Amino acid sequence: MPRSSSKLQPQRSPKGTCATSGYEDGSLTVFALVALVGMVGIGGLAVDTMNYEAKRVATQDALDRCTLMTSLAQNRIDGMATAPNATAEQKTARAKKVAKDCMDKSEAGDDGLNDPVITTNNSERSTTLSGNFTFNGLFPNATGAGNTPTKTFALTAQSRQKLPNLEISIAIDTTHSVFWNALRDPLKVFLNTIAAPDTGNKVSVNIIPYGDSVYLGTPLIERFNDTNKPPLSNTDNRACLNFSQTERGELGINFDDPYIWSWPIMLAGTGYGGTSWETIEFQSVQFNETSEAASVLNGAGSCRLQTDPLAVTGNTPLIGVQVARPVSATASTTINNKLNAIVASSFVLGNTADTTGGLKWALSALDPSLERLIDAQVTANVSPSPVSGRPRSYTAADTMKVLLFFTNNAFATSNYASSQLQGGQWGREIRPEFLGDTPSTIWRTPGPATPTRPVRLSVFHDNAPDPTRPYWVTQGITVNPQPASENAQWMAAPYQHPGGGAPVRLTWSQAMSQITLFTIIRQLYMAPFSPVTNSTNTWSALVDRFTYIVRDSAQDRANFTALCNAAKQQGVLIYMMRGPGSTSVTATTDGQRAHNTNVTLANPVYNGCATSSAHVFTVGETNIRSTLRMIASNIAQLTLTQ
Repeated sequence: MPRSSSKLQPQRSPKGTCATSGYEDGSLTVFALVALVGMVGIGGLAVDTMNYEAKRVATQDALDRCTLMTSLAQNRIDGMATAPNATAEQKTARAKKVAKDCMDKSEAGDDGLNDPVITTNNSERSTTLSGNFTFNGLFPNATGAGNTPTKTFALTAQSRQKLPNLEISIAIDTTHSVFWNALRDPLKVFLNTIAAPDTGNKVSVNIIPYGDSVYLGTPLIERFNDTNKPPLSNTDNRACLNFSQTERGELGINFDDPYIWSWPIMLAGTGYGGTSWETIEFQSVQFNETSEAASVLNGAGSCRLQTDPLAVTGNTPLIGVQVARPVSATASTTINNKLNAIVASSFVLGNTADTTGGLKWALSALDPSLERLIDAQVTANVSPSPVSGRPRSYTAADTMKVLLFFTNNAFATSNYASSQLQGGQWGREIRPEFLGDTPSTIWRTPGPATPTRPVRLSVFHDNAPDPTRPYWVTQGITVNPQPASENAQWMAAPYQHPGGGAPVRLTWSQAMSQITLFTIIRQLYMAPFSPVTNSTNTWSALVDRFTYIVRDSAQDRANFTALCNAAKQQGVLIYMMRGPGSTSVTATTDGQRAHNTNVTLANPVYNGCATSSAHVFTVGETNIRSTLRMIASNIAQLTLTQ
């Protein structure tokens, strides 16, 4: 019988099964957990990376904004009234505070912010903010110590403010003392602020006070001579400002521009010694060519320089000056002295200033045709040498022209009485027929005056008392006893010195350039009939014969608008600053209602003059400082780059 074996025989698993499967349950779970930890780590790294980049970008944006803000703030700091007495450290501390406060209010925060670095070189200011900023991640770092990862990044932002050749005209209404007193000091701060980065003498300033007229004053009017004509003029309508066609061509002014009109004149002729002009007995005196030339030059008679009794010297324009840099306790003396010297009158509702005349002179101070005058002032040490060559061309590269026009008035609704010849917006102009080259009714003896042969004028009158002796001849030499031949008298022909040359018939242009209109009317047309009893040779009749009312209120507004449009087309930036006198009031009287009517007419003119609606401001005692600060910042922003 066969023996049985005691060894166990191996068992074969069914085909396709694993004999060890019972020992490997859960191995995929472990793998999945390991993979999940890796995925979470990678995801955390991605989230931290995104958060880091988001914070870096946000911090850079905040730093950029705060750099611009610090730069603008530095302008205001330098322009502050207290800045001249502040040390460099104090100014830096103020700039640092602005930068810190700005960053603190942003999401980035101010931790790690360095002090601002501000440098100025040749009218270019750079402001640099930098810092080392920290990012704290959300996930533990690789050490496993439970610490969140920290990453530091360095950022820098820089802004540059490069001043162009900046020309600023400021027109100041002097008809309201309270308004002007509130404006004076903020205007000083404004000018200092504008010029804060100017170390290259690139900012020039013109101050143009105006009341019922613009009073040029002797120093300025003397510069308007045969080679310097007031800009924006197309008529030789004042004896002291008469030019030949050749000189017109040399000046290069377009006399055909439709927006241009003449300069008004003022005839001091509403009365004399309490007696009307018609009844004054004139005594014809010797025509003194030297004194008449001086009168022509200095504005007597037909040159309208002065109608406001307050405006003696303080209210004359100041053209082509600069704000001294850097600001110091004695800086800007010329400008500050001018602003301190301006005298404003007591305000009465309905006061009417020559706003169009003020605008015309303020824009004239920016017009390139005034360059000769500025250069003459530089030569005479009236203007600083850096303003030579100004005003620059409207199209010159790197040039900005700005007008701040302050008005506290509305336009009038009607003409002034024609018998009142005060000028202002009711001024009169010489009629064109008396400005050309047509023969006049005036002859003069040839050659220069001598002690024994003074200049004598002969004037033809078709209404002479004796038709056979129609020429009125002015007085000759004055001696005692006086020869009858030297007296003023009627003659049959123009006077000729014994043995002298034939008398010369003047053209009207020559007559108006050599003799004041006041003298022509009074000495040549009234004195021969003194006392005047006819209707032809009265003061009012002769004024109407030689002149006409320059414009009515509608034309005044049209001229104002035309000037504004022409300036804006040339790229002039215009800010319109309207005081309380140019706005409506609660009307309970006829005068107040008339004022409101004027304001209604003035509103579209004033508002339309500004570069845009954002450049129109209603200003008073409470907001003038903040408004000027805003404008200074706006102008600074135009020159600011990041």
